[in-house]
Amino acid sequence: MRNTLSSVAAGALLCALLILAACGEQPATVKTYAVRGVFIGPQYEGAAMLVEHERIPGYMEAMRMPFKVEASEALTGYNAGDKIAFTYTVTEEGGVASGIRRLPDSTRLELATTMKTSSADSAAAL
Repeated sequence: MRNTLSSVAAGALLCALLILAACGEQPATVKTYAVRGVFIGPQYEGAAMLVEHERIPGYMEAMRMPFKVEASEALTGYNAGDKIAFTYTVTEEGGVASGIRRLPDSTRLELATTMKTSSADSAAAL
């Protein structure tokens, strides 16, 4: 009987330790999204860029908003109106745009401003 109680106590202690370990710090959730849009310009002394972007599936609707960039040098050479694509990495601390690249002028984008138009001719995607 004494060995059975010792075994039960040891098992309970082991379960308690496993539960405590599982309740410890969890790894940060990191999600990445492919984003396409039109570069409007740099913001916050190059720490961010203003972009009119397409809908980001599973994250947000199309809109105009600033995106923090990993380095202000990443914005060098871009002009207002350039069509761009980039990776947006989101963690619990916030998001950052990286891998910014220019898209061909012929790229068609579905932007919020485009989707709000009523005429079939003016609704053609940029």
